Amino acid sequence: MQNIFAQRNRTGCKMHRLSSVRGITRMNILRFIYVSFFCVLIAGCGVSKPDGFALFDKNMASTKEQFDAAKVKQATLPLFSQNFTEIWSNSLPPEVTSLPLFAGDVRDLHCYRATTNSLIFACGGAFGEWGLIVSQSDDSSVTNSLSHAVATPWSHGIFFWREL
Repeated sequence: MQNIFAQRNRTGCKMHRLSSVRGITRMNILRFIYVSFFCVLIAGCGVSKPDGFALFDKNMASTKEQFDAAKVKQATLPLFSQNFTEIWSNSLPPEVTSLPLFAGDVRDLHCYRATTNSLIFACGGAFGEWGLIVSQSDDSSVTNSLSHAVATPWSHGIFFWREL
């Protein structure tokens, strides 16, 4: 009696006609596992933004009310003469780290150069960053280099910014 699910190829070995069906089934199972994992990751862990990101507008208003932009800019001027890739909060001036804009997230605050004349102070994480841009000049072109972000002027050469 011949098995209706098996055939013999030219060399005499049995071949199953359902092998291609099994391959598709395996592929569908793997696809299902990947999609399920992704859904659990997104729904279970949640894609969230840091608290400071949600409070950005409130913290920006508090910063404007409580601090003088000229003093903040003056405190950052020595950083322009330093050679660095990135500076973390423990090495930044208190005039920057004490701003309400960075309230609660100051340990994540870091500074890097946007251009030779501009520094970016950034806080937040993978799902939302915000901060301050301090430029030696009043040139707002540095804000054009921010991708998926919006900048709000504070004073001459100082901008608040956050990702969209």
